[in-house]
Amino acid sequence: MAPPFLFVLLVLALSVSSAPQSGSKFSLNSLVGTLPVIDNWKGAKTTTKRAAQHPKVLTLAVEHVPKSRLIKRDVDKDVVNETLTSRTDVSYYLDRDCERLVEIGKPPQKVKVQLDTGSFELWVDPDCSKLSPNDIRFCQSTGRYDVERSKTAVVTQGKTTLRYGIGAANITYVEDTIGFPGSPDEMQNVRFGVATSSQQQFAGILGVGFGDGVTISYPSFMDQLAGQRVTESKTLGVALGSKEEGGGSVTFGGVDTAKYAGRLAAVPIIDAKDSPDKVPRYWVKLLSVSHSPPGETSTVLTSGSMDVFLDTGATLTLLPSSVVQAMAKAVGSTGSVNGGLPAVSCRLANNQDGAFGFRFNGVTVFVPYNEMVRQLPGQPGQRSQCYLGVMPSDKFALLGDTFLRSAYAVFDLDSKTVFMARYSNCGSNIQAITKDTRLKGLRGGCQEPTVAQNRLTSGDDDDDSAATASLTGRCGLNAVVSAAAACVLIWAMV
Repeated sequence: MAPPFLFVLLVLALSVSSAPQSGSKFSLNSLVGTLPVIDNWKGAKTTTKRAAQHPKVLTLAVEHVPKSRLIKRDVDKDVVNETLTSRTDVSYYLDRDCERLVEIGKPPQKVKVQLDTGSFELWVDPDCSKLSPNDIRFCQSTGRYDVERSKTAVVTQGKTTLRYGIGAANITYVEDTIGFPGSPDEMQNVRFGVATSSQQQFAGILGVGFGDGVTISYPSFMDQLAGQRVTESKTLGVALGSKEEGGGSVTFGGVDTAKYAGRLAAVPIIDAKDSPDKVPRYWVKLLSVSHSPPGETSTVLTSGSMDVFLDTGATLTLLPSSVVQAMAKAVGSTGSVNGGLPAVSCRLANNQDGAFGFRFNGVTVFVPYNEMVRQLPGQPGQRSQCYLGVMPSDKFALLGDTFLRSAYAVFDLDSKTVFMARYSNCGSNIQAITKDTRLKGLRGGCQEPTVAQNRLTSGDDDDDSAATASLTGRCGLNAVVSAAAACVLIWAMV
C-alpha cells in the first residue's frame, strides 16, 4: 500500500521553443506562441534551490531544464490561436530531492502538473496512448491519479471539456484533500479534474488565473489556498530567474524582497470588459518601449501606450508589428527567421550591456540583450540562428518569458493589481502577505541589476500617485533559499 497523500509536482509552464528531434523538419511557425523557457545559451546553468516554507506562505523552487520539441499550449477560444503560446514535452526530470510536493488524497499518488498563469483549473491524468514515442515516455513519467485508491476522494457529477490551442482534455470533477509537506495545513474538498480522455496533452495543468465567480463557478486552487487559510492572501509572487542562474522561485501568499531592486510599483489589472480579448487575464497598461544601446542614451520606440497580457506560460513577447520592426532595426536585424521573428547576430546572445526598457506606471523594467535574444541550435552542417524573442501581433500584445525573466511580479487577485519591480537576486527574504501588508512601495533588498544602474533616469519610475511603504525588505548573507517543499520545472530550449 502506498504511503498517504497524492503528490503533485508543479511544473511551471514557462517554456516551449526548442530544437527539433533528430531527423525532424523544424519550422518556426510553431513558435508563434510559446511557453517561457530558458534558451540554449552557453552561459546558462541548471540549478535547483529549495524553498524554505514560512507560515501562511507556500514557496516553490523553479528549475530551468533543457527541452526537446514543440506542441501548442492552452489558448482561450476568444484569443487568436496563432498568436498565443506553445508548450513542449518535458524530457528531463526533477531530481529526487525535489519530490516532496503538494499532497492530494489518501494514500499518496505522485503526479506532475504544469503551473500556468494563463488558465484557471487543475486537472490530472492525460491520455498518453496516442502521443509520439518520446511524448508517451514523458507522459507516463508524470504519474497517474487513481480515484479508487483515495479514501478521501468524492467523484462529482460534473464534467467538461477544456480546450487548448492544439488538443483538449475531457474531465470529470473530483474533490479530494490537499496538504503540504512540513506544514500542518490541509485543504479539504478541493475540486479538480481527472481526464477521461485527452488529445495532445502529456501532463496535467494547474491553472492559477482568476477563479470562482470570475472564470469558473467553483473555488479554484488559488481560491482554496486563501479560503482555507493556507495563505492569508490570494497572491502569487513570480521570480523566474535569469538565464545565467538557471532557476528561480514562485511564492503563494508571500513576497520575496530578496528577488528585486527598487520599490514595488502598483500596476492595475485591466477589467476584462475593457481588455482586448474580454477574458479575465493579467492585462496591464504598458506605457512605452525604449532602446538603449551599450553606452548610449535611450530612444523611445513606441508612439503610445498599449494593453499587454503578462503570461508566465509564454516564451515569446508579442508586440505590434511597428514596435517589433523598430526593435529589430535598433539592433541591426538581418531579416527574419521563418514566422516573422527578427534575425539578429548571435553575438547579442551574450551581450548584457544593451537593453530594451519596458515602462509601466511606477517602474521601468530593463531587459538586456542576452535575455531578449534566443538561439536555435544549427542543423547538421549549419550555423546556429539567433532571433529577438518578440513576435509581431496586431491583434493584442503579450509579455512572455523574454520579458518576465527581468521582472519580479506579485499577482494580487483580490486587489486586481500586479506589483512589479526589476528582478535582482540576493538570496531569499520571504514575507507573508496579509490584509495589512502594503505592497505598493515595498522596497527590495537587492542592488539594481547592472543593466539598470546606468540607465535609470528621474522619470523611469514615476508614479502619479506615488506613495511608498515603510516596510523595507532586507537581504542578509544567510538569507538563501534552503529547505524545500516543492519544485517547479521551467522547460528550456536545447
